[in-house]
Amino acid sequence: MNPAWYRTFFDGIAVDFWVAAATPEWTTSDVAMIWRELNLKSGDRVLDCPCGHGRHAVELARRGCELIGVDISPYCLTLASDAAKKADVSLDLRLGDMLELPSLPPCDAAYTLGNAFGYMDYDGTSRFARGVAAVLRSGGRWLIDTGVAAESILPTLKPEMEFTLGGIHTNITNKYLAEQSCLETTFVFTKDGQTTTQQNWSFVFTVAEIRRLLTAAGFTILALYGSPVRGPYTLGGGFLYIVAEKAQ
Repeated sequence: MNPAWYRTFFDGIAVDFWVAAATPEWTTSDVAMIWRELNLKSGDRVLDCPCGHGRHAVELARRGCELIGVDISPYCLTLASDAAKKADVSLDLRLGDMLELPSLPPCDAAYTLGNAFGYMDYDGTSRFARGVAAVLRSGGRWLIDTGVAAESILPTLKPEMEFTLGGIHTNITNKYLAEQSCLETTFVFTKDGQTTTQQNWSFVFTVAEIRRLLTAAGFTILALYGSPVRGPYTLGGGFLYIVAEKAQ
C-alpha cells in the first residue's frame, strides 16, 4: 500500500461516511475545546489542517476568527465552501498537502482534529509538525487529537467493526502491522447497492514519541487530555488530545 494513501482516499463515499458520523454535538464539544485551549478571540487567524468538510472552521468563523483551511481533497474543500456559504461566513480554503504546506500568512493558532495526526510515518509527521511551527507566531498554540496513540489503540483494538450512517453501511477490518507500527484499515462502503472498498494506514506512536516529535519541532507540551472537557488521558482511552505551544 502507498504510504501517501491520504492523498487520494478522501473523496466521495468515504468522506460522506465521516460527514454523517460527525454529529452536531461532537462538533460543539470540539469547538468549545479549540476556543478554550487555544485562547482564541475574535480576529485571531487560525489554521485548520487538514480542514476536511469545514465543520470546525465554520463554527469558529461564526465567532469572528479568520480561518485558513488546508486540505488535499478537492471534494472536502467543496463541501467546506458550501458549508461556509450556507452559514454566511468566510473561509480561506487552500488545496495543499500536509507534507508541503502552501505559503501561508502567520497564524495565531492551529488545530489538527479528526484523527489526522498519524496519517504519515514518523518522518512525515515530524515534517508536518515543523511546517505548522513555521506558520505559527511565537507562543501560538496547536491542538491535536489522535485515536491511534499506542496507549489508546493497542489495548482496545477490534479486528472488525460495522456501522450504518447516512444510509452508508460500512464494514471495517483492522490489521496491525507490527513491523511498521501501523494500523491498516480496510473499509467496505455500501450505499444503494453499490459497494466500494478502500484502505488507509494510521501510524501508531507512543505518547512519549509524540512528545519527543513535537519538542523537536519547536513545541512545548502544555497538556494531555482524554476528552474535550479536560478529562485525564489514561491507558486505553479512546482519544488523546494534545495542547502544544510554539516556543517563544
